Amino acid sequence: MAPELSTDTALDIKKHSPFAHTAVLSMLEGGSKNLAEAKSYARITYEAVDSSYAKGSAETVAAKIGDMLDSLR
Repeated sequence: MAPELSTDTALDIKKHSPFAHTAVLSMLEGGSKNLAEAKSYARITYEAVDSSYAKGSAETVAAKIGDMLDSLR
């Protein structure tokens, strides 16, 4: 992932992965700002204020990654 994922989003991806071991990496080739989860916008956290993504984007990305992982099974 190019944007920086929150720990909660990474843990959600791991939790829903069909594989016994799943590594979640972000910010490998520079930054694309933060991808804050929806609750961060309500709490007005740094990652939400610094994000250029809409509220709910992290959840959408996590669900899509889950679908992709399921298709690899």
